Amino acid sequence: MATSTATKVVNIRKPAEETNLKSTNPLFDKYFEEWRFLNAAYEGVRALIAYGTLYRHERESKKNYKRRMATAYGFSYSKSVVDIFNSYLFRKEFPKEIAESLTKDEQWKAFQKDCNLEGDEFDDFFVDEQRHASILGHVGLLVDKPNTETLNRAEEKDSEIYPYVVAYKPMAILDWEYERDKTGRRILTYLKVLDDDERYRVWTREKWQIWEIVTAQSSQKNAAGVNPVEEVGNQKGKAEITGKGTAGVLIEEGDNELGEIPWVWLYNQRSNIDKEVGVSDIVDVARIDASIIRNLSQIEEIVDYAAFPMMRKPMKEAGSPTGADESGPTAILEFDPDKPESKPDWLAAEVDGPVKAIIDVIKEKVGEIYRSSNIGGMSATEISKQAKSGVALKTEFQLLNSKLVKKGKNVVKAKKKVVEYWLKWQDEWDKYKDEIKYDHIQSFEVQDMVSDLENILTSTVLVTGSGSYKTEIQKLVVRMVLPMIDDETLANIDKEIEDGVFEGIGEFFGNEALGMEGEGNPPNGFVPGDEGAVNQNDTEE
Repeated sequence: MATSTATKVVNIRKPAEETNLKSTNPLFDKYFEEWRFLNAAYEGVRALIAYGTLYRHERESKKNYKRRMATAYGFSYSKSVVDIFNSYLFRKEFPKEIAESLTKDEQWKAFQKDCNLEGDEFDDFFVDEQRHASILGHVGLLVDKPNTETLNRAEEKDSEIYPYVVAYKPMAILDWEYERDKTGRRILTYLKVLDDDERYRVWTREKWQIWEIVTAQSSQKNAAGVNPVEEVGNQKGKAEITGKGTAGVLIEEGDNELGEIPWVWLYNQRSNIDKEVGVSDIVDVARIDASIIRNLSQIEEIVDYAAFPMMRKPMKEAGSPTGADESGPTAILEFDPDKPESKPDWLAAEVDGPVKAIIDVIKEKVGEIYRSSNIGGMSATEISKQAKSGVALKTEFQLLNSKLVKKGKNVVKAKKKVVEYWLKWQDEWDKYKDEIKYDHIQSFEVQDMVSDLENILTSTVLVTGSGSYKTEIQKLVVRMVLPMIDDETLANIDKEIEDGVFEGIGEFFGNEALGMEGEGNPPNGFVPGDEGAVNQNDTEE
């Protein structure tokens, strides 16, 4: 993201000087590529391939490299980690206390139902934006209000006009500046963000402006015979046309009625190095994810090019006569007994070793993904050959709980600040500030799912006479272990369960999980309550 010198506009911080509209904060330049990479890791394999995570080997042809990119695949562990965190973070509703009179306010109710003017409810909006913060480390929230200088409060209600919140990913937060006030506190004094419509929104504590970069061609006119750059520039008096053919044009501006920039940082976790940059949940996982994609590509190359035998013959000396039957079936079958060194043989295709080695490495990487993310307790059977002790699982759950509590605090802090700016836009903050409370959840009982599963498994041994009970239990388990599953897939699984794809609860969970192996328990393969069930250990006549 090199700084361009083509487009200049008036800097509203220092009106006597000029600055570049595309200029960016040093932290933006430092982390921009990292944000792109993390975003690609969450989007999946295709996005990571497009980013360039699959390298071309030094002696690899372009054709083969393109083929490898087209056939590459992975398992998107980055997405799984983020979704697991978000699922548990918002499983319980955050406690909140709001003045009853405010809950009856028509504009407040409209904001709760559509907080961003795009149809998203306020609580759902934060669920989605926290997911982006989990991926990228943070997002920015701007609380704005449509320009309604000519309208009173009643007219605003009739027109459904109220303050709203807009979310910006780090890649769209171009520049910002803090200063110390007389108390020593850091105050945001300058902000520049890029909207989805490619317009630049600039804020200070005194003013706000919206700029747009347009092509400046003096000979280009619209249907009305007017040059659009000259027209906008003449209307607002703020157009800088350069010799490079572009211009920064001021589209709209106004006074900042709040006297402060209504900006909120929603952090996933705060960085210990750079204050305005958050820490992603997948900063390490994404790199392991990309590495696994490369490992899987190597396996495919081994299978494609090494998993077949190759004929091997001794090299002929220079000047030796060339025979007509030097190659082919006859040459392979016939050879001179007196010259055994001329006998062709076959080079065995030994691919088991390297393939198994790569698979073992991938398993270790997957285990490290779960361990480093503190979610190993929820995937203990997948990443460990031996069951983990209760103490080990409890420790992992405590670490995960601690991380979720910190994330929850950041969500609550951002929510409270958004509500504060909303009320300030309505000039009602002093009226309600003592009655607006959002409390974070002190504990996320992630081990509850494990306890619930244990209780369910025990009940399936005790309740043996009801097929409907087993069906409903299976549906319940699916919803517990797959909280992020989409409705269509969930409906398909429900149908498979109802159609009897799984013959019994033992087949669904595995009798070993049910505690049915050992003294006093039915033998493996027997399902309680299934009349006529056959012991698989019996020898058929």
